[in-house]
Amino acid sequence: MLFQTTIAGSLPKPEWLAETEKLWAPWKLKGEELVHAKRDATLLAVKVQEDAGIDLVTEGEQARSKSTHKSSGSEQRGNRARMQAMNVSL
Repeated sequence: MLFQTTIAGSLPKPEWLAETEKLWAPWKLKGEELVHAKRDATLLAVKVQEDAGIDLVTEGEQARSKSTHKSSGSEQRGNRARMQAMNVSL
């Protein structure tokens, strides 16, 4: 392998975690639910990168509060299906 692949910066957050297409969107959940949702979003970000063949995966800044969240409805349905396939409760 000549070069290893990775990403730089944030991946889009799922719409169930924070409002999409909004800069510095507030979290949709609070307390323990937010803790679990951030963990689920992080697992999803890692899985998406692994599925794409990325060599050095990151957490995608899913727990970071100051980033833009943008994704499509079809992407969200695909993310939910991937989470269910990973046996991660939503």
